[in-house]
Amino acid sequence: MKILIAGYGKFGHIAVSRLSQENWVSEIVVLDIETGDGSLDNNLQVSFLETDVVQYICALSYIHFDTFIIPTVPFHLAAACLLRLYGAYNLCVLHDDMLNTLPNIYRVDRYNVCCSYADFLCPDDCPESESCSVTGEIRTPMYNKLSNLEQEGSPVVVIRSQQLLPGIGGFYFGDLMETIHKTSELNSFIMATSCRCHAILTGITKRS
Repeated sequence: MKILIAGYGKFGHIAVSRLSQENWVSEIVVLDIETGDGSLDNNLQVSFLETDVVQYICALSYIHFDTFIIPTVPFHLAAACLLRLYGAYNLCVLHDDMLNTLPNIYRVDRYNVCCSYADFLCPDDCPESESCSVTGEIRTPMYNKLSNLEQEGSPVVVIRSQQLLPGIGGFYFGDLMETIHKTSELNSFIMATSCRCHAILTGITKRS
C-alpha cells in the first residue's frame, strides 16, 4: 500500500514512525512545506517532498485511486482540495442552530468547525472501537450522526476516516475524488471528514 502523509508536524511524525514498521506498507510519501532532514532509522522507502500539500494531491491522476491519504495538516484537507479543483465554490458560514446539535464544538473560524465526543485528550493510539477506550461509552458513530444533519437544506457530505493503525487514519484518494465529484451537483453543502468520534466540518456554497 502506498501512503501519503499530508503534514509533518507531531502527528505526521507519529504516523511515519509507526507505519514504517509495518511490512504491508510499500511506500510512504511525506508532504509538507517544510519536512526537515527526513532522517529515519528503518529500511522502508520514505520520500519527503517539500511542496504545497493541496496542489500535490489535486494533481494526482486517477491511477492513484488506491493511494491512502493521512491528513495531519492544521486545516480541512478534503475541503481545501475541493475548493482548489472547483473555482465555482466559496466558503459559507456555519450556523449555530445546526452546530448546537453537535458535541464539544470548537470554531476554527466562521466557516470551519471541529467537534468531538471527547471532552478530554484522547490517547494517540486509540483503537477506535465500538466503545470509547477511555470512558467505555457506546455512542452513535460521528460519521453517521453528521450524515443525518443539514443546514437550511444544505446536506452534510461525509468522508469517513478509516483507521490503518490505532490512532492513525485517513481516506483513499479515490474516495476523496468521488465525493468531490458528487458535490459538484449541489449548490451548497457542508463537507465533513469524520472518524467514529471526531470530525471537521466546512461550509461550502456555489458563487452567485
